[in-house]
Amino acid sequence: MNKVNTIIVASSVLLSASFLQGCNEKADTNPADIAAVSVGTSEAQQGTTKESTSTKATQMKPLAIQVLYLDRSMLEPGAVVEVSLLDVSKADSKSDILAQQSMKAQGGPPYALVLDYDLNEIKDNHRYSLRATIKLNENLLYTSTEHLDPFANEAKQPFEIIVKQVEQTAVAAEFTNTYWKLMKIGKQDVPSFEGAREMFVQFMTQENQVRGFSGCNNFMGNYEVKGSQVTLTPLAGTRKMCVNGMEQEQAYLNAMANVVSFTIEGETLTLNNSDGEAVVSFESRYMN
Repeated sequence: MNKVNTIIVASSVLLSASFLQGCNEKADTNPADIAAVSVGTSEAQQGTTKESTSTKATQMKPLAIQVLYLDRSMLEPGAVVEVSLLDVSKADSKSDILAQQSMKAQGGPPYALVLDYDLNEIKDNHRYSLRATIKLNENLLYTSTEHLDPFANEAKQPFEIIVKQVEQTAVAAEFTNTYWKLMKIGKQDVPSFEGAREMFVQFMTQENQVRGFSGCNNFMGNYEVKGSQVTLTPLAGTRKMCVNGMEQEQAYLNAMANVVSFTIEGETLTLNNSDGEAVVSFESRYMN
């Protein structure tokens, strides 16, 4: 009996120790870790749900558009017509482009395009407008100026967009490296004769050389420019004798000897004397 009791007591002790060890292991687990696992699992499930609900198939819809202008000018080859659907809800910021389509202009207007947009991007509380432009080498020639909402109740396809010509800013010709045709000596127009070579001047950047033709002879020299001031060295020329035009040639060369400043307005160059009076006037031409 003593042996049996001893075995039973030993077994009870072992079972108790095993039970206590198991409880200790559970007690050692950090509650924060358990919470973190639970939260992470929940967030992952939420993310999957959001992703599945936010992903929608695109619903592409067409807008038939005709672009035209009312003047009779013809576009140069290479002109491009472009239409855009804009979200113009933000008054103080750039409009968002929702869709855009372009085509090369062939012949005269109207120019027909189809603009596809995603219906899912259209919101009830936003404002929208169609815009059209015509460009040539990225230079804006025509643009629409009126608001046109394609989603207004009375709007009907095809949408007609009238574009207006953009006023082009005149670019002044360059003083240097331009072929300047002589137009006036003082206030007198320079006559042109059939078969006669035109008189001109060029101010070249290379070696600051000035060269030209005075009606009978070629001339050359050098120049220096500071702001609107120009200084010419004495001009040297060939010594040909001509039947006609010698007096006009001498008047041209005398005027050039009095030049101290210049002005350019658009395509016109005027050379002035020390009193600010125009002594010779030119118009720009392509380089020869």
